Amino acid sequence: MKKSLFAASLSVLTVLLISGCATLFSSTTQVVKFESYPSGAELYIDGNLVGKTPIEVEMKKETFHNYTYQFRLEGYVTYQQRLTKELNKTALFNTVMWPSWATDALTGAMIEFSPANYYVELKPRNSALRDQPDSLKRLYTASNFLHIKEDIAQGSGQNTTAIAKMYHLTDEQTKVFEKLMKNQGQSLISLESTTELVTAIEALTIKAKAKAKAQASTQNNTQTINI
Repeated sequence: MKKSLFAASLSVLTVLLISGCATLFSSTTQVVKFESYPSGAELYIDGNLVGKTPIEVEMKKETFHNYTYQFRLEGYVTYQQRLTKELNKTALFNTVMWPSWATDALTGAMIEFSPANYYVELKPRNSALRDQPDSLKRLYTASNFLHIKEDIAQGSGQNTTAIAKMYHLTDEQTKVFEKLMKNQGQSLISLESTTELVTAIEALTIKAKAKAKAQASTQNNTQTINI
């Protein structure tokens, strides 16, 4: 009985060594999201057309290959860059066991794409349109996507305050803006696309300015009647 248990344990250990730890616990593919502003840009990976943004692509992990992605949209400058990757933390346990490490390297399980979400602001070919003041606002929103969602869930925060300042909202407009975000919190948090969140926030800043102006006008009218 003891010999059978020992043999079974030895077999499991052998499988772990041969198969590779990262290969067992990590997938050899990974979903990567690609978004652009404006959306609808053609996405090419290694020169092959994959689809249009926004899009999620299941990428095969390749330890010794560097993928190149490209955004093409009529009227805009083509954007090209490499996908970045890093060592899978699970694979670190295999550095002392070369058979497992070799397996992880060959299957691609030893690496992961990081980041797994790419957002690119495309530049218009027309030089007169390249300096867009709203570009930095959109990029800030995209770069702080998750943190902004956390602020929305809490009702306010440093990121939503920074957005209010970038859109030059007054104190009163900021209060209205935060109230609007709180009222639409669930729908905003549920947005999975960076582009959708950027568009929604821009719409709220415009609405906040209009609503704050209407409130100020109402107060002025009330004061006039009281006099």
